[in-house]
Amino acid sequence: RHTLFEIIQIPEVSAQLKNKIVTSSTGPMSFMMSQIGRIPVLDEYFYDIAQTAQQPSVRAKAYRQLFEQRVVWLEGRRFEWTDIRYCKGKVKPITGERKVEVTVLFLKLLSSSAIDNSSIVRRVAAEFLIKDIENLGDLGQKLANTFAADKSKAVAGRGQFALKKLQELS
Repeated sequence: RHTLFEIIQIPEVSAQLKNKIVTSSTGPMSFMMSQIGRIPVLDEYFYDIAQTAQQPSVRAKAYRQLFEQRVVWLEGRRFEWTDIRYCKGKVKPITGERKVEVTVLFLKLLSSSAIDNSSIVRRVAAEFLIKDIENLGDLGQKLANTFAADKSKAVAGRGQFALKKLQELS
């Protein structure tokens, strides 16, 4: 793994890797982006990936990483007993995380993700609108109305929740 991460850190390789993530129309690119996120080689490309990736899940993952300013990846799984008498248990994920080195203005991220074609990306935008709605003022009201009128039920539900939260705040 260490050798692979050293190869990925070569600037030409990381640029080609970013191009592969952006242009791939199928495949587990969002999972691959998370696993590569263990090292900060793609940090400078996250906003570009969020804007131009073909797969909506990749765009949503890039926006989420920029909003949260952290990368989370799956390190493995561990079995935990829930009831040892009946031999019952479940597998729990083990995750790792690190802070993202690049920051993009919150309003810029929110505005660009709110107008994305994919409901997956708009759902992420609505989630972060709700988290920071008390600091957004008129823009928060405008975006909440936009999300509430969205054709996707998941986005519309978050928009309606944001409107209720705004009513409670005022």
